[in-house]
Amino acid sequence: MTPAVIDHLVYACPNLEEAVDDIAARTGVRAAGGGQHPGLGTRNALLSLGPRCYLELLGPDPAQRHPAEPRSFGLDNLHGPALRGWAVAPASLDSAVQAARAAGTDLGQPIAGLRHGPDGTPISWRMTPPSELDGMAIAPFLIDWENSPHPAAQSPRGLLLAEFVIRMPDPDRIIALLDALGLTVRIQHAQVPGFSAAIRNPAGQDLVLSS
Repeated sequence: MTPAVIDHLVYACPNLEEAVDDIAARTGVRAAGGGQHPGLGTRNALLSLGPRCYLELLGPDPAQRHPAEPRSFGLDNLHGPALRGWAVAPASLDSAVQAARAAGTDLGQPIAGLRHGPDGTPISWRMTPPSELDGMAIAPFLIDWENSPHPAAQSPRGLLLAEFVIRMPDPDRIIALLDALGLTVRIQHAQVPGFSAAIRNPAGQDLVLSS
C-alpha cells in the first residue's frame, strides 16, 4: 500500500479576480498569484490549507492566446466557480501509479509540468493527467513536486481543509483506488457526481465550496 495525502483542490474560476475577491471577503484571507501555465491558457492563485495542502484557484489567462485544446476542468464552459478536481501526493509517484493500476484504475503515465512563480522562479512537477468527464475529474490525479518548494509553503496561510467529500452514484471503483493509495476520504452516495470541501478560517468558521 502506498501512503498518500491530499495535495490540493482545484477550484475552477471563469473570472479569477472575482473568485479571489469573493473568497477573501468570506474568509479574511486573500489568495496570492501563483503564476501562468504556458501554452495551456490558464493561471492560478493559491491559498494554503495546511503544511502540504492548498487550494488552487484556476482561471483563464488573458495574457495568453486561447489554446488549441479546451482549457482544463471545463473552464471554457463554466458560468461560476466550482470544485472540479483534486490532487494526491503519494510517497512514490511511480509506485502509486502501479498500485492504482493493480486496483483497476489506470491513472496514465506521469508528465512533466512547469510554471513560473510571480518572482520568476521556475516551479516544476510530475503528475498524472487528470481524467476529466464533462470538465470534472472525480478520480484524483497524482503529483510529485520533486525538488521544487511545495506551493502550500509559499501561499497565504490561515485556512485549513476541515473536510473533503466525494459524491458519486457508484463509489466502489474509487474506494478501491483510494484503498490502493492508502488514502481515506469521505464518500457520499449521490446520483450526480461532485465534490464539496469545508474550508475553515482563522475564526473557526467554515466556507463550503462545491462542484
